[in-house]
Amino acid sequence: MAVTLAYRAESLRARARAFEALHEGDKVSVGRCGGGIATFTFTGWDGYWMVGKSGVRDYSPSAIVSVNGQKASFLDPLWERGRFDPRTGRRYGDHGTAAEALEWILGPGDDNDPANTVEFLRAWDEGRAWEEWPEFYCWLDPTPA
Repeated sequence: MAVTLAYRAESLRARARAFEALHEGDKVSVGRCGGGIATFTFTGWDGYWMVGKSGVRDYSPSAIVSVNGQKASFLDPLWERGRFDPRTGRRYGDHGTAAEALEWILGPGDDNDPANTVEFLRAWDEGRAWEEWPEFYCWLDPTPA
């Protein structure tokens, strides 16, 4: 299964929320791939992943179902989910700043064709850069503020 920018962005937002909420010693339950629930004692972070007391480092904050026996989810609330463009992983209409677009297209790289630069900037200005330049959105931080 390919991971979309929207899925990656939501996972990173879930991690940011969990990072603020979880404390060492919390009992966390997560949904597991293939079904089932795993419960562990939270001890800290290893990059994106939560670490359990047993040393297991593959618990995803986007899979949390409860913390200390209380239902919990750190995914985007349902009313927020439709606000993110699945093609870019950013809020609808958020295509980065003009400075970011210029930095990306004029930055180091092997594509210095002026016609390509003009076409990208035109597409960026019209909000359709994702059609031909999806790598621009990978270059941008995919987690909206």
